[in-house]
Amino acid sequence: MPPPEQVKLGDIYKGRFGNFLLGFGLLAFVLFIYSAAYLWSHQKDHPTRSIAIGAIWILGVPIYFFLEHLFLFRCFGNPDQYDQFKRLQDLAAKIWAAVIVVLAACYLKQFPSGH
Repeated sequence: MPPPEQVKLGDIYKGRFGNFLLGFGLLAFVLFIYSAAYLWSHQKDHPTRSIAIGAIWILGVPIYFFLEHLFLFRCFGNPDQYDQFKRLQDLAAKIWAAVIVVLAACYLKQFPSGH
């Protein structure tokens, strides 16, 4: 039986804009790790700052996804790849839901048990 045809996906963004967004995403990931560590170690010393950091992450990322969908893809996206763009945003939203749990656990210094 011959192997199934592989679908070749094109670039979601035109030109180098996709590389720029990838770099931005990597920077955001590093900042998230730093923020989670800060919440873990300084929540009791700086509760107001810790709440502000958590709020920025919890609200900022969905706002970014919304703005990316509304503006960035319309200006720089490849319209032929819109379905792939939507799938990736859906996946990112699911990952973000898990990230919120990690932020809350770092703030509370308590991870959920698997029982």
